Amino acid sequence: MKYYVNFQASVAILLLIYSIGNLTPGAFSKKARIDVMKNNANGYEAMRWINNNLNDDEQIFSSHRSLGLLNNKSYSLIFLNYLKKKDTNFTDFLDYLKKIMLKRLLYLMVLNPI
Repeated sequence: MKYYVNFQASVAILLLIYSIGNLTPGAFSKKARIDVMKNNANGYEAMRWINNNLNDDEQIFSSHRSLGLLNNKSYSLIFLNYLKKKDTNFTDFLDYLKKIMLKRLLYLMVLNPI
């Protein structure tokens, strides 16, 4: 048991050292931050493109999970994965859309894995 704990602690320390070495350079300059984010943040480049092409007051639907990287008000479509399979008329989805449409959303971003 003692060896297992020591092994687990050693692995955790190695992962911590690797993470610090990999992510810390992003704290020193804007260019380094962008490089670190491109290499490590899922969806960073897509969200950066949206930030550069939409005004901050525009709203967007997105199926991507990295909504925190957006400057815009955004609404997730991830819940579509959890709709009841017996809801063949999409009533849950349509109710959600009715509420959201009052907010005048003009954009939709859907990423499809290749």
